Amino acid sequence: MLTGNRIICTLGGFCLSALLLHAQDMLPGTVNYTEGEVLLRGALVDREGAGMYVMGEDQTLETKAGRAEVLLTPGIFVRVGEDSLIRMAEITGTELKLNLERGQAIIEVDQADKSRPVDISAQGVEARLDKKGTYGFDTVHSSVMVFSGKLAVEEDRRGVRVDQGEILRTDAPVWKPTNFDPSEVSELFRWTEKRADFASQVAEWTASSLLAFSEPSNFDRGWYWNPAFKSWAFLPAKGYIYTPYGYGLYAPQEPRHMTPIFGDFRTN
Repeated sequence: MLTGNRIICTLGGFCLSALLLHAQDMLPGTVNYTEGEVLLRGALVDREGAGMYVMGEDQTLETKAGRAEVLLTPGIFVRVGEDSLIRMAEITGTELKLNLERGQAIIEVDQADKSRPVDISAQGVEARLDKKGTYGFDTVHSSVMVFSGKLAVEEDRRGVRVDQGEILRTDAPVWKPTNFDPSEVSELFRWTEKRADFASQVAEWTASSLLAFSEPSNFDRGWYWNPAFKSWAFLPAKGYIYTPYGYGLYAPQEPRHMTPIFGDFRTN
């Protein structure tokens, strides 16, 4: 499933079947991480093989007593809670649509690709993930939450914008977003925070390793497989960006006179 030219390197005692010179053509729907019992197309996902499993069009991923992290276009992470089911409704070269058919999911958008929009649907409610942020979808409580960013939510002929710190009860006869108490976030949100922390560490290590072994101009925005962490890393298009959780990510294609800065840049 991996394509491109590999380089071989040894760093920090790890022998790496190393990072690619260019972002890999990773398929959206790749299962990057699982905990507990997770089924893809009805078959149990081997946690040790996560990163190599891919949801195809009209295929499902179901969590029993477990959780899963699925990657979409570069910079978009879907984190699925326990007892949940997602379906890859549509996947083409120009767009992608994911259905949350049961349970809960939180989506982290670090950087959206305007040329390949991503839509999510839950109980007939649809939203386009075109802005950086963290968004929660819950079919159990028929709600959409915006932890950061903003989201346009639609159903049939009605629609509303949900801003940061707001929740929309989608089963209400009249849609009106209200504020929620950020201290009352779910266990799934706390888990996504831990996954976001891990993802930032993988990105930091990957970017610094790439810079050590090739010219910055060789690297593209996208997903890079990191064998040391057994995880895909997201590297942004250019410069520094901050994730919705406040972590700093660095693009290795910056000029060498810029000093890479990595780590946790959260202000809270």
